[in-house]
Amino acid sequence: MPSDSGNESAGTEEDDDVIFHVGLETVMRIPARRSVLSKKNDVFQAMFCGPYTQSRESLRRRQASVNSDSLPQQNHLPSSPDHIYDPDVDGRAFKNLISFLYGETVELRSVSTAMETLHAAEKYLCEGLMKICATYLADQLNTENVLYIYQRTCMYPEAGHQESGLAGRIDNRPSAPPLEEFNAPNAESPQANAQTQSRSTWCSFLLNSSLEFIDKNASAVLLSEEFEELDAGKVESIVIRDGLHLQNEIEVLAALIRWSVFECHRRQLDPRANNQRFVLGHLVWHVRFSVMSPTELQQATAILDTLDFGEVIATLQDCGNNKELANRSRDDNHYPLTVTKPRMYLTSKVDTAQSVSVDNLTVSASNRKTCLTEKFFVCLACIFE
Repeated sequence: MPSDSGNESAGTEEDDDVIFHVGLETVMRIPARRSVLSKKNDVFQAMFCGPYTQSRESLRRRQASVNSDSLPQQNHLPSSPDHIYDPDVDGRAFKNLISFLYGETVELRSVSTAMETLHAAEKYLCEGLMKICATYLADQLNTENVLYIYQRTCMYPEAGHQESGLAGRIDNRPSAPPLEEFNAPNAESPQANAQTQSRSTWCSFLLNSSLEFIDKNASAVLLSEEFEELDAGKVESIVIRDGLHLQNEIEVLAALIRWSVFECHRRQLDPRANNQRFVLGHLVWHVRFSVMSPTELQQATAILDTLDFGEVIATLQDCGNNKELANRSRDDNHYPLTVTKPRMYLTSKVDTAQSVSVDNLTVSASNRKTCLTEKFFVCLACIFE
């Protein structure tokens, strides 16, 4: 993956005038030249040529004047113009950042390295490298890593803000945020927010890609072990979605029950019925009981009965039909018991791990129209005969 920067030859360490020490457990020593980094990146420009440069130089001189014998040996010294310490960034990821700024090819070989490189690019405001990482990660999405990528992406302020807004969305709008929502520029101060908006675009692009993949592969995602490791907020942001492709709502209920067991362990609670009810809280009300068939309602009641969910069971038994069930509110909080809109249920066995192209959808729609037209004329022929 080539960078979009002009090529700069990375010289030997003798040619470099700054050395970065990056990483926490494994610290990597990465030499570089200030002139190259300052020219290609605003953060390094401020670091080496900004108002803090003079104060760091004064600090370095004061430290040099102190007798080294009077100071204890330290592993992580304060940053200086010659040595910069950043334990927050992975060494391999920072090496990718430096390579990108030097105009060299950045090769991403794993999802974990790509995520760490995205973190480095976001921290150092390197939009071009963020684009490379986000595009690579979106192409690598599968049922085993989508929740990991989703969680890490939500850590970024712009994407996290968008994700928190989705968690409270219980209406008929699309589950995944539209492109217009995160590509629209800030009209109030376009120049001041240009870089922030651009970085937000790639964070939102990756978040949107993760959510769309979760929707299309919901059955497999809910069954995965990674789902059991999510925090309550991420669980809610998933089970609340309208776009989940499921066989039925029992899949959501079963996933929540499984998750509650592991959440009890994380909170150092005995995974008994009362503790499972406690950690689930209002999450159980996101199961859309009102769209269940009578058979599914019986299965749901049996599952809830094992955890002594008396309130939910009583509500299911008291309501004589799904319409009444959908209109019931919970206690005085007016929390919706369920949502009446069905999700994207799967009526037949399909390979949910593969996405369907727009062309295929168009052809399928055309075939359905042709088939319905043929059946219509057959019915008319039978009537007139």
